[in-house]
Amino acid sequence: MLATYPVVFTTLVVILQPRCGGPFTAAVLVTGLKGLVGFGFSLVVLHVAASNLSATAALLIALFVAVAWNGVLMLYRLGSGRSALR
Repeated sequence: MLATYPVVFTTLVVILQPRCGGPFTAAVLVTGLKGLVGFGFSLVVLHVAASNLSATAALLIALFVAVAWNGVLMLYRLGSGRSALR
């Protein structure tokens, strides 16, 4: 699970830094970190669910966790009066 963070962030920096500049890239990385936490939770849920359920059910539950986490982040951001795109 921890291996995904450096790979994703390094790729984002390599792609975005030359095209968009430092401040934009930093903002994307800070915002993306919160979303990757949900991805980490979904991997943990997938690991636990796969031993108890079928593969299809475990994958669907993990997908739900990732989407729900990011939905909660979006609702929190909208409720706090900040734009979801900032």
